[in-house]
Amino acid sequence: MTTPPAPPPPRAPRRRRRAAAAAAAWLALAAAAGAVTPDEQMQFADGLYARGLHDLAIREYMTLLRDTPAFGKMDQVLYRIAESYRGAGNVAAADLFYKRVIREHPQSPYRHRAELRRAELFVTASQPSDGIRLLEELVASKPPPEILAGARYYLGVAAAMTNGTAQAEAELRAVVTGHADTPYASLAALELGSMKQKAGAPAAEVMALYRTAAETASSSNVAAEAWFQIGRAHV
Repeated sequence: MTTPPAPPPPRAPRRRRRAAAAAAAWLALAAAAGAVTPDEQMQFADGLYARGLHDLAIREYMTLLRDTPAFGKMDQVLYRIAESYRGAGNVAAADLFYKRVIREHPQSPYRHRAELRRAELFVTASQPSDGIRLLEELVASKPPPEILAGARYYLGVAAAMTNGTAQAEAELRAVVTGHADTPYASLAALELGSMKQKAGAPAAEVMALYRTAAETASSSNVAAEAWFQIGRAHV
């Protein structure tokens, strides 16, 4: 049960967008006058991003990129631009900026995040072979535990998409058992439960996986889906 790509987020209410645009215009004037620091401008851009105002956030991040190239948080700026483009539905631009993080800031903690998010783009775009290549490279680089959990989860999803059932099961089980303290564990249990159910595995094994997903989920959506599958299996 591979989750399809999420649709683009709804546009923010017009009044809120106008207010944010006005604030951005004021900030631009203040920055030009030297009254706003790069950190303050980044905080403003982050606030726009958090509110789903991706196009306005991109404008602010791009201003930082253009006007303060020596800013000490440029790895974060590039990553946030990529995430903003992703949120706005511009996958090609997101990929470009993820690659810039990886290429220009190889020692940054955002590098591994960018590699994972870039690989996700390929998996969710139904290009699992490209995703698998990127994810295997990421796993081999020994990233931090949560990034590793995400890489192995998406490796399992991508392998299932290419009919690599054995690899898919191995990767997903590794996440469930070896990364139980990450959000990916419940996702992996849910995915594995779906795989085993389709393969005709014993009901007890399937139910145990769905229950694990339901009881460990860090997202209410994942928990709801797991409980739904449990209920459906009993019908």
